[in-house]
Amino acid sequence: MIVTALHRHPVESLLGETVTRARIDARGLDGDRRHRGSEVSGSGGAGGVRPSGSWP
Repeated sequence: MIVTALHRHPVESLLGETVTRARIDARGLDGDRRHRGSEVSGSGGAGGVRPSGSWP
Protein backbone atom coordinates (compact mmCIF):
# COMPACT_ATOMS: atom_id res chain seq x y z
CA MET A 1 0.00 0.00 0.00
CA ILE A 2 1.26 3.47 -0.87
CA VAL A 3 -0.05 6.62 0.81
CA THR A 4 0.62 10.04 -0.71
CA ALA A 5 0.03 13.16 1.36
CA LEU A 6 0.04 16.72 0.06
CA HIS A 7 0.72 19.42 2.62
CA ARG A 8 -1.33 22.60 2.37
CA HIS A 9 1.67 24.57 3.66
CA PRO A 10 5.28 23.47 3.19
CA VAL A 11 6.67 21.87 6.33
CA GLU A 12 10.25 21.37 7.47
CA SER A 13 11.42 17.79 7.85
CA LEU A 14 13.57 16.56 10.72
CA LEU A 15 16.51 16.86 8.33
CA GLY A 16 15.85 20.58 7.75
CA GLU A 17 14.45 20.12 4.24
CA THR A 18 11.26 21.82 3.03
CA VAL A 19 8.62 19.22 2.20
CA THR A 20 5.44 19.85 0.18
CA ARG A 21 4.38 16.23 -0.28
CA ALA A 22 5.17 12.85 1.19
CA ARG A 23 4.97 9.35 -0.27
CA ILE A 24 4.93 6.55 2.25
CA ASP A 25 5.24 2.86 1.39
CA ALA A 26 6.29 -0.32 3.20
CA ARG A 27 9.90 0.90 3.39
CA GLY A 28 9.04 4.24 4.97
CA LEU A 29 8.96 7.82 3.82
CA ASP A 30 10.19 8.33 0.24
CA GLY A 31 13.18 10.64 0.26
CA ASP A 32 13.80 10.34 3.99
CA ARG A 33 17.44 9.27 4.28
CA ARG A 34 16.80 7.62 7.66
CA HIS A 35 14.92 4.81 5.92
CA ARG A 36 17.51 4.03 3.24
CA GLY A 37 18.90 0.56 3.74
CA SER A 38 15.90 -0.55 5.76
CA GLU A 39 14.89 -4.16 5.61
CA VAL A 40 11.27 -5.17 5.18
CA SER A 41 10.24 -8.19 7.20
CA GLY A 42 7.02 -10.10 6.85
CA SER A 43 5.83 -9.79 10.43
CA GLY A 44 5.28 -7.49 13.35
CA GLY A 45 6.12 -3.90 14.11
CA ALA A 46 4.98 -0.78 12.34
CA GLY A 47 4.51 -2.09 8.83
CA GLY A 48 7.30 -4.61 9.30
CA VAL A 49 10.06 -2.02 8.95
CA ARG A 50 13.34 -2.69 10.75
CA PRO A 51 16.03 -0.04 10.41
CA SER A 52 19.50 -1.36 9.77
CA GLY A 53 22.09 0.31 11.98
CA SER A 54 21.42 3.04 14.50
CA TRP A 55 19.17 6.07 14.22
CA PRO A 56 20.91 9.40 13.61
